[in-house]
Amino acid sequence: MIIRNSLLSLWRTKGKTLLFFAAIALLTVFMGLGASVWMNTEQLLRECDSSYVSVGLVEYMGPDYPDTDVAEPQAAAQREKLQELAEGNCPGVIQWVGGDAGLALAQGAKRIEKGIPYPNNSVVIIKDVYPGKLEEYAREGEKWYFATVEKVLYSRSGEEDTYLYFHLEDESFQPEDGHSYLLQGEWYSVSSQVELGAFTGNAEEELRSAPVWEDVTGKVDQVCGDDKNAYHRIAQFYRTANEALTVQETTALEFLPAFHQGQLSVTEGRAFTEEEYREGAKSCVISGRMAGILGLSVGDELPLALIPVDQENVYASFRTDREYSREPYKIVGITNESDEFTDDIFIPDQKDFTSNYGYTVGLVQLENARAEEFEQWLSAQAEDRVRVSIFDQGYQKAARSLDLMRQAAAGITVVCAIASLVILAMFGYLFVYKQSAAIKIMNQLGTPKKKINLYLAAGCGTIAASAAAAGAAAGYFSGQTLLMNLEKLLRSSGKMQLDTRYSLTALGIEKAFGGTPEISGLWFLLAGLGMCLLAVASCSIFAVRVYKNPQKKKKQGRRKGETPAKQARSFGGSGRAAGFAWLSVKRGGIRTLVVPAVTLVLALFISVLASSWEKNQQQMEALSEQTEIKGNFVSINGRRIDSLAVPEEILHKMEESGLFQDITASMSREIHYLYLGEVGPGLPEPEPLPVPVSSFDYERRQREMMKWPYMVLTNSWVATKEFFYSGSPEVSWLDGYDESFFTMSREELEGTAEGIPCIAPLGMMEEKGLEKGDVIGVGAYNGSWLVNLKIVGSYRGGGQNENLFLPLQSPLEVNEKRTYDTVRFVLKEPGKLGEAKNFLEESQICQVNNYSGIRKAVVLEDIDYQKSAIQLSERIGYLKMIFPVLLVLAGGISFVLSYLMVLGRKRELALMRSMGSGVWRTFASFFLEQAGLCLSGGILLLLIWGIFSQVSVFQALSVAGVLGCYLLGAALSVALLNRAGLVEILQDKE
Repeated sequence: MIIRNSLLSLWRTKGKTLLFFAAIALLTVFMGLGASVWMNTEQLLRECDSSYVSVGLVEYMGPDYPDTDVAEPQAAAQREKLQELAEGNCPGVIQWVGGDAGLALAQGAKRIEKGIPYPNNSVVIIKDVYPGKLEEYAREGEKWYFATVEKVLYSRSGEEDTYLYFHLEDESFQPEDGHSYLLQGEWYSVSSQVELGAFTGNAEEELRSAPVWEDVTGKVDQVCGDDKNAYHRIAQFYRTANEALTVQETTALEFLPAFHQGQLSVTEGRAFTEEEYREGAKSCVISGRMAGILGLSVGDELPLALIPVDQENVYASFRTDREYSREPYKIVGITNESDEFTDDIFIPDQKDFTSNYGYTVGLVQLENARAEEFEQWLSAQAEDRVRVSIFDQGYQKAARSLDLMRQAAAGITVVCAIASLVILAMFGYLFVYKQSAAIKIMNQLGTPKKKINLYLAAGCGTIAASAAAAGAAAGYFSGQTLLMNLEKLLRSSGKMQLDTRYSLTALGIEKAFGGTPEISGLWFLLAGLGMCLLAVASCSIFAVRVYKNPQKKKKQGRRKGETPAKQARSFGGSGRAAGFAWLSVKRGGIRTLVVPAVTLVLALFISVLASSWEKNQQQMEALSEQTEIKGNFVSINGRRIDSLAVPEEILHKMEESGLFQDITASMSREIHYLYLGEVGPGLPEPEPLPVPVSSFDYERRQREMMKWPYMVLTNSWVATKEFFYSGSPEVSWLDGYDESFFTMSREELEGTAEGIPCIAPLGMMEEKGLEKGDVIGVGAYNGSWLVNLKIVGSYRGGGQNENLFLPLQSPLEVNEKRTYDTVRFVLKEPGKLGEAKNFLEESQICQVNNYSGIRKAVVLEDIDYQKSAIQLSERIGYLKMIFPVLLVLAGGISFVLSYLMVLGRKRELALMRSMGSGVWRTFASFFLEQAGLCLSGGILLLLIWGIFSQVSVFQALSVAGVLGCYLLGAALSVALLNRAGLVEILQDKE
């Protein structure tokens, strides 16, 4: 009977029953969906983190980067500084991985052709020498000789008893019959032409004094067997330098960039074990090419001699007075064949050997989620030329989409949880309030509390349980569709991932992660159960208050003889609506404070949201205005920024697109002839430009040109290879000149009478006795021009080769079609980053490691801008999506609150009506009271906000919207009550 009566009561209030049923069911759907996706994406993020490995490669970008044959002492200095930093607290670092590089000699192994430093240098003993000349090879006046090779101390191409034709400009060389001569020089071609020259190595200075030739008649065997002999040592130097291989020490082979990025992998055998790393075992991993040449396999031994590298000069490491003892290293693994790593040998970190050359400062394994934090930290600690390259295998892209889903799911869950508490509290209050009269009657009739509780539990439990069950079932079966719609919404708002096209983050490989968010029925079940229990708990809390007898007001009688105090009358006279409203406010007590307090809180909430939206919009505009996105062309593998041969028409297309600005470039031209004087009409004629008479003569000329600097044409220091990473050098200028001379037009340069202005290296000027203002002549290989260069500035530094720097438009070429070695640029509008990337794609300009199009790659330094822009756009997008909903919700709460506040005063309204007050007077009295209370809260907020910050129009309108909803609700509720008759007003229970 109790349960039946409870269910009948629900039927009698079908409207409220269906309303709460729908609200609880809907909350269960979204609560289950949010919790399910939240927990699932948390698990997927953990799986994603374990599937990827992030590695940071720290390099020193020296002026000759990435030429590994050039010593870079500053890299060693930065390496020491990094070791000091590594001892501190480095954010995001899991471990520093040994990546030291050195040199080694391997029994029977040799470098491939392209990596050999002295491919043509030879030391030989000849016999049967007689003078002779082949006109097609010799220049006028040169002395040439024929001979037979008797002994070879060192040569990569010469053999004993072969024919030799060589050039020697030495008057003291008078070959005699039957004599043997030792020669050192360079072999130029298969015809064995040799041009003799002094020792060209960079090791011991004492070897430089060895003569180009020496008569060794009668002591050939002695010279060949004496390893202390200077020529024997020169031969040994060339042999060691040309046969030395790169050896890399490591404490984690899989983290070396070549292995981490998939360029190399162990195809036979295995990688090193932890024990081998720990003990520095004599084990090695070699390339498949080396294994094939040497006929070695896994398990064989390879004798290795490790060579300590001189940090100042790589080739000074090959000391001829040092014995290199070889130790056997066991081959535990063989890699695939790779053109870039043909001769590399990998060994565990050797405790008794420390060597590192090149540009690598350090290698570090990073926490995936904190790789960016490490990059920012190290950039702040290190010098400008130190660069960190993060290889995360695509973790950032994979994790970002999952993290956005997690954030969205977490937001849905939190909002649903808060909404559930509010709605279930209202449900409990209204449900119990509706049954309060019945509960009091049952209590007065002696009904046990257990049955009263059963009566309430049956009613609220039926609504909550059925709604939660329906919501859980609907959410589970429609969850996948809802999830797809959520993903589509995030994608449509551009929040799923970064656009990594052409970005520096795209330098490494990207692994695909197959995990996608899924729906779990368990979380819908738990959401439904939680809703049901909270609904019952809410009803129980409010039921306890109903059980208690309301506090009876104590009648305060007046004392005997006391005159009753005069009371202000609420209904006296006409035109007193405002007076009644004011009296009602004064008598309201706590009730009077509720309305201002609630409207103040709601208005504050909306005002903060509106202010946040506006600030994010302003920050987005400022980001686009203040950010500078730089870019440059690079080689396909992303390693080189020079020698790119970028066609000039590409730069013209970039300018015409209107998407790029500050396009700077450089191009280098060889100096084939240098004349220390001015050339021109009326001046002494310089010697004619030497023109090669044969391919051999061309090779000789090439070698001569290596002694001269290059001419670098550019319109900005930072566009040149030498100063790409360090910025402009310190220049001493001739009066009237500054850096703007780089941008001189071709017309201006052709009109200069004294010559094309240039900046010369201080070292060359000191060597040649030149000063600022001097004019020098330079000539081209083909003899087509000889121009004057006026030195207008001097600088020091710039790498191994200190060059001459000229304006980019210098008229030095007959061919108008130019190609540029380096190119840098800036995006005109960061907000058009997507358009710029589309333009690059449409122009068939490659991305790094993407072999398509014109094979000129571009990288953009846009990732920081993208992250900031995406964060701001996400906030703006969320606010754009949520703000209208929250504004409507706040307005709805204001509306309902005003209705409840007026509904609670209906007995007073009925009393006024019974005392003869008209409809308009009662309306005005109640409405003015609610309006005054409402506006006081809103105006107070705006005043306080205005003291500490400026109130925007958008904020004021948003607050006005919330207050307007309250006023509208108050007006409608008073009007509706006024429409009814007196009896109807008193009987209204809703």
